[in-house]
Amino acid sequence: MQRVVIILLPAMLICTSVMGKDSRLRLSLEQAETEAWKFSPHLKAKKLELGSAQARADSQFSRLWPKISLEADWRYVTEIGSIKLPFPGQPEINLGDNQNYSVGPMLSWMVWDTGARYFSWKARQRSVQSGQEEVRALSREIKLETRLAYFKTQLALEQVRLLGDALKLAQAQYRDIRRKVKAGASSRIDELSSHQEVLSRQRRLRSAGTDLVGAIREILDLTGRNESTEKVLAGKISSWIENPGVLIQMDALDGSHQRLKQAAEARPDLNHPHAQRLANMVIAAQQAARSMGAGHWPQVRIAAKTSLDYPNGPILESFHQNMVGISASWDIFQGKRVFKQVEEQTRQAAAWKQQEIEVLRKLKLNWDKAQDRFKQLQDEQVLNRQAVRETDELAGLVYQSYKIGRSSYLEVQAVNLQALEAKTNFIRTRVQILIQLAMLDSLSERGDQ
Repeated sequence: MQRVVIILLPAMLICTSVMGKDSRLRLSLEQAETEAWKFSPHLKAKKLELGSAQARADSQFSRLWPKISLEADWRYVTEIGSIKLPFPGQPEINLGDNQNYSVGPMLSWMVWDTGARYFSWKARQRSVQSGQEEVRALSREIKLETRLAYFKTQLALEQVRLLGDALKLAQAQYRDIRRKVKAGASSRIDELSSHQEVLSRQRRLRSAGTDLVGAIREILDLTGRNESTEKVLAGKISSWIENPGVLIQMDALDGSHQRLKQAAEARPDLNHPHAQRLANMVIAAQQAARSMGAGHWPQVRIAAKTSLDYPNGPILESFHQNMVGISASWDIFQGKRVFKQVEEQTRQAAAWKQQEIEVLRKLKLNWDKAQDRFKQLQDEQVLNRQAVRETDELAGLVYQSYKIGRSSYLEVQAVNLQALEAKTNFIRTRVQILIQLAMLDSLSERGDQ
C-alpha cells in the first residue's frame, strides 16, 4: 500500500506539465533504481570504457592471424649500370631502367613468437572481464545510493507527517485552553505555555519541510529528474498548512521492508564484483608477464608475395614475380629490458592479489557489522513500539487529568513531547533497519537482482 504525503509549497510553483493531470509526483523504489541506472553519467562512462577495452582486445586478437597487404613502390635512379660485351661493334647493354616499380599483394604471418601475441590477447581479455565486474560493482553502488536517498526521503516525509499531527494536537489543546481561560477555569500561564508549544511545533514542522525538500532534490537528482522538477521545488516554503501545493507519492515503509527483508537471510557474496575485478586484474598481469617473457626467445615469420615488376633486368618490360620466404630473429642481448618488463607485471599481479585479499576482508567485516546493527535495531524497535503505545496512552490520561485540575500544563507538555519523540524514534529506527537491509543486500549474492 502506498501513502500520499502532502508537500506544502506555494500553489504558484506547481508545474502541472511535470506532475501530470492530478498534480502528483509518483516515485516507487523500483522505479527510482531503474531511472538511476539509466541516467547515471558515471555508469554510462564505465560502459563506454568497457566497449573501448573490448575493442582493444579484438584488435589484439587480429594480430594472431596472417596479414594481407597491398604493397607498391616506385623509384627513379639517375645512374644505371651497364655492361659491354667483348665483341667488336657491340653497344653497351643497360642493366635496367631509370624508372622502377613493383606492385602486388603480400601475405605475412608471425608463425612463432613463443606465445607473445597470444598471451597479450589473453591479458586484454581479462582486462575486459575486469571492466565488466567494475560495471557490476558500480551498478550495485548506484542502487545502494539510490535506496539510501529514497529511505532518507521517506523518513523526511514521515517526520513531516508526525510533526503535522503533533501541531494539530497542540492547536486543538490551545483552543481548548483558550476557552477555559475565557471561562475562568484556567490561567493565562497555561494559555501562553500552550501557545508556545504551538509555535515550537510550527518551527519544527518548517525545519522538517526544508529537510524534506533537500531529500527530494537528492533523489530527483539521482534519477535525472532534477531539471524537469526544478520549478516545482524552487523558491522558499511559505506555508505548510494554508497553501498545499504539491503531492508526492512514494512506497510505504512496509512496502520497502517487504522488498528487502530477504537480504537478512542471504549469504555474503564471496564473488563480489570488487573482488572479481581484482582477481581478473591479477590474471591479466600474469598473462602480460608471460607475453613479455616471450621476448627471450626467437621469432619466426613467413611471407609470400606476388607482384608486377619493371624492368626485367636488361629487358625493359614488366613481368610477374612470385616470392615465398621465411625469416627468423633472436634478440640475444637486450640489456635487462625483458627481465624488467616481466618483473613489472609479476609485481603488479602480486599487488593486485593483496588488494583482492583486503577487499574480501573488508566486505566480510562490513557484512558482520551490518548484521550486528540489524539485529540490534530489531530489538530496539520492540522497545520503541511499546514506548509509542504507552506514551500515547499516557498523553491522553495526563491531559484528561489536567482538564479536571489534577495535573499541570507542564506535565501535559512533557508527555506530549515524550509521545512525539517516541514516534519519531520508531520511524527513524524503521528507516535505519531499511538502510541495514539495503547494505546487506548490496553485499550479498542477491546484489545483482
